[in-house]
Amino acid sequence: GCSLFTMPERGFPALILHTAIALLALWSLTVAAPSAQWIQRRIVWLALFNAGYGLLQKAGYDPILTTHQISGLFSTKTQLGMLLLVAFPLVSRWVRIALAMMAVVASSWTALVGIAGYWVSQRLRWPVWMAMMGGLAGVLCLADHHGRLWARGETWPVLLGQIAWSPLWGYGLGQWESQATFSMGPWAYSAYLAALHIGGVILLAPMLWVGWRIWTSSPSPSRASLLLLALAGMVQTPWHFTRLGIVTVAMGAAWQLTQQEDECGLPSLSACG
Repeated sequence: GCSLFTMPERGFPALILHTAIALLALWSLTVAAPSAQWIQRRIVWLALFNAGYGLLQKAGYDPILTTHQISGLFSTKTQLGMLLLVAFPLVSRWVRIALAMMAVVASSWTALVGIAGYWVSQRLRWPVWMAMMGGLAGVLCLADHHGRLWARGETWPVLLGQIAWSPLWGYGLGQWESQATFSMGPWAYSAYLAALHIGGVILLAPMLWVGWRIWTSSPSPSRASLLLLALAGMVQTPWHFTRLGIVTVAMGAAWQLTQQEDECGLPSLSACG
């Protein structure tokens, strides 16, 4: 059959289209959502629902998916772990305990390290926090029986070697995945190296600028969630997954609404007139 419009799957047209869709969704949600808390509550409900479904999968009952992982309604446990990580700063103490326990059940190292790092960062100064997280990373390397961390050591040198040949504008969306090998797999294992491979410095620079804006903004639950997701992006590629991309856009809208509420001193964007 012939269609009027075909979604580009890879290359620079796909990158431009996906970026435009994300920005349009961010703007629409910022305008339509009544408040940041409204968005955050729905992210929490999504996390709790997926945690509950993950427990059903742990018990051997999975009526919707055929995956053999504890992943909720996501395709991998890594995605579920990052959703739990995003929801963690948004909830109260007892719900945090439940989310942390679910991260243990799912065996998501990304979520566990992120949750531990967030908890420690609320109680210790940055130099001590950095030393503790470095020590934890060393322990994980020694205990990495499945080679998940060492796989990154194989992939990143190859990725950097290719980036060096096109550092300014990269190779386009999907080019790394198209040349995946069995030993390395299809993932770049770092959102920032993936950004360099996809769009070079032209793509990475605005990503880092947005990260800096979030880092220097006033403290809020949405800010903490986005910073945790950004840190997870150092060793994962969350924005290669559509569901996590939607979660990121939602949290970005919540953060933007929080900043506007702080500036206006009003409870919602619509009140700013």
